[in-house]
Amino acid sequence: MRPLTSAELIQLWERGHDMTPVQRAVALAEAASDEETGPPVADLALGERDRRLMLLRRQLFGAQISGVVSCGKCGAVLDVAFDLDLLMAGDTTTTTPVTVRWDDKELRCRVLTTADLIVAAEAPGSDFGLALLARCVTEVGPPHPAADLPDAVAAEVMAALAAADPLADVRMAVTCGECGHQWDTAFDIASFLWTEICAATERMLGEVHVLASAYGWSEAEVLAVGPRRRQYYLEAVGG
Repeated sequence: MRPLTSAELIQLWERGHDMTPVQRAVALAEAASDEETGPPVADLALGERDRRLMLLRRQLFGAQISGVVSCGKCGAVLDVAFDLDLLMAGDTTTTTPVTVRWDDKELRCRVLTTADLIVAAEAPGSDFGLALLARCVTEVGPPHPAADLPDAVAAEVMAALAAADPLADVRMAVTCGECGHQWDTAFDIASFLWTEICAATERMLGEVHVLASAYGWSEAEVLAVGPRRRQYYLEAVGG
């Protein structure tokens, strides 16, 4: 994964504002990838896509994640911190088909992709969950429509797919230090990283404005200056 330049990060931020969250997740995962072979990011398992987002986050801002969550019982605000490297070192996506037993039938399934989410969301007049099932259940034997699966079986399929692709739905156990309430909170790397990119880009654009006004430099000239030197110039202008 090659490093992104400041100019490339700003261009990515600009393009991302006109995208849906799902499209943006794909664009971010593609941004720093130097892999010329293999399937498009939209056709990768969701966990593999998010692993690439985690690698991009580590490259841009480091592996340590810090945030806050609110207790749903007492309202206390809690600090949450973890290491992306430890998260990525765990279970990886299963590449073999997932099998789920249902009475005398055997359902063969594949893990979900971003393309599945896009198609299911755009399917006219259909339930999102049923549309996902129709795409990820590749074979039902004896012949049986995937859309007619009982709710319990559909839930078992989705649970099996989640277990086969653990990075696709990252959840952390949280315990409130004030009231003892326990719950699981989801970590969405795509939205988390996008928020950080927005903050970093807006900060850089502010630096461009200050230094361009002070020295008459172009945006490209300001961004070509390394962060440490840029900070020196900012302090000089402020002083």
